[in-house]
Amino acid sequence: MKNIQHLLRQYRATILVCTLAFTAVCCSKKYLIPIQADVAIAQKHWPGTTMDQLNKGYAIYADKCTDCHSKKKPQKFSVDDWNNNYMPKMGRKAKLDSAEYMLVLHYILTKREEITSPKK
Repeated sequence: MKNIQHLLRQYRATILVCTLAFTAVCCSKKYLIPIQADVAIAQKHWPGTTMDQLNKGYAIYADKCTDCHSKKKPQKFSVDDWNNNYMPKMGRKAKLDSAEYMLVLHYILTKREEITSPKK
């Protein structure tokens, strides 16, 4: 009987840890998906930007950029770092054409601003 109780405690603990890990992984990247508020942010910098363009930028980012590494948090680097260091280098490595490059850059800079701006 003691062995069964011990096994049940281990089973419950394992289920709890797995559930917490799964939740953390799933929820931690959800904020990277473009939201409607991102369109207004993007249009301040690039008039005419659409939700479709931000979604395409995210899709390219999620597909090509994660071939070599995990999704990077847009707020982790400054605008200058994204513009002058990471995007030029990574864009070449990912073999982005100029249109894809701009979609990803606009997406990243928009999400960076959305995440780092003070919430009202």
